[in-house]
Order: sequence, then C-alpha cells, then structure tokens
Amino acid sequence: MGGNTLYFSLQFSALFSCKTHTPYIFKKGSLKFIPIEAVAVAIQCKSVSTPSSSKIEEWVTSIKQLKTKQSGIARMATTLVQGKGSETQKATRPILIYCNLKGSEQGTNEKYFDITITASEKEKKLEMRLHEESFKSIHSVYKHLNFSEVGTDDYRINGDDREMEQYRVPGSTLLSLNFILNQALMLLNNPMLFPHIDYVNLFKEKEGNVDGKSDI
Repeated sequence: MGGNTLYFSLQFSALFSCKTHTPYIFKKGSLKFIPIEAVAVAIQCKSVSTPSSSKIEEWVTSIKQLKTKQSGIARMATTLVQGKGSETQKATRPILIYCNLKGSEQGTNEKYFDITITASEKEKKLEMRLHEESFKSIHSVYKHLNFSEVGTDDYRINGDDREMEQYRVPGSTLLSLNFILNQALMLLNNPMLFPHIDYVNLFKEKEGNVDGKSDI
C-alpha cells in the first residue's frame, strides 16, 4: 500500500514467525525451514482470480495438519522443563488471514479463515470481517489458537470475556486490524518450546536423511 492507492494484485501465501525466538530447522539458499510451533500467522492473498473453495480448503487443511508437539526441553527461571508444556498452551496453530479483491466472488472462502480483508480498488478502501466462531471473543480466540484440536475440556480460562468486535475503531480498518491482530497475538504470545527430538525423529524416518544420503 502506498499513499492513497491500494495495491492488491499479487497472489501469494505467507507465513510469519518471531525472528528473535525462532530456531529454524535448517536453511537452504534463501529459504528457511521453521517449525510449526513458531508460526504465528499464515496469510493467503488472492486478487482477480477465483480459486475453488476446495483449493483454499486444501491450503488451510495443510496448515492445520502440521501438529505441534510438547516435547521441548528448556531451562526456566526456577527449573528445567522437559516436555511438560504450559497449562495455558497445549497445541497451537497460526492465525489464518485471507486477503482478496472486492468483486472477485471469493466470499465463499471466508469460512476457512479467522480474519478476512477485502480491498475495494474502486472505492479505495479496506473491509475486515472476523470469523463468527474462532474470532468471536477473547475466550474463543484463546481456545482456538492455544488448544487447537485438543478438546474443549482441556483448557482453562480466567477473567471476563470480551467480544473481538469491540476492538474496531470506527472509520479505520487498518487501526482495527492492528488492535485485533495484536490482541490475538498476545493471546498466542510466545511460541511453544521447540521440540528438537521430534524433528530429529522425523528426519530419521525419511529416506535420504542426514546419514550421508543428503546434502542438506
């Protein structure tokens, strides 16, 4: 976005992680392979083309199929934590954001994402919609991001709930997005401990692993 002009022609997928706290698995050329435990946001952007709902669903499913593990080992302030994990974070998933161009007939894909951002090239403005379940309130965001596929009986919540729509700033979609996204990221907070041993075992199970058959 530059000045008052909306640039929404690119079509791409992106994953965002915390650069400071992310121990990437390995680097090959300009590509870094990072653990799913560290991915905070996954974005799918489409402009004028209209991908089928099945393709979008496949993309979202491929993200959700990457399951986090609780086998990380780290030193904390008072003790050494080994695989226990946090009572407030059992299985994380990224925040899913969908960006599209108004009039491209892609509204049917919104149901797969937490946040949908639609750009109007003619009106020069953005619209933002939140998923009616996963991003309905503070408690629902907390549950969906930190206890993904775990089950509703495995999470504990303290404090009053609040509707995510309350974070909207009238007349400013960008400010609204900033407050809503930042609040959601604070609920996700730090990434889970990196489960090194699980990734080691994953490579061991694959043909052409690092025992001399690969140049990775």
